[in-house]
Amino acid sequence: MKTFAASLSAGMVTTIQFILAIMQKISEISKKINKFLITTNIRKTANTAIHINLP
Repeated sequence: MKTFAASLSAGMVTTIQFILAIMQKISEISKKINKFLITTNIRKTANTAIHINLP
């Protein structure tokens, strides 16, 4: 019974580490997407401003 409990807890630790790693990857990807969206919005705003300034 002890070995079963030990293997179960080891499995839980691995699962938790796996979940944490996935969550970290997701946050990294979302940060990259946010940066991309921000730069795209800045470009759009700049282009709009240029068009407005042109006579």
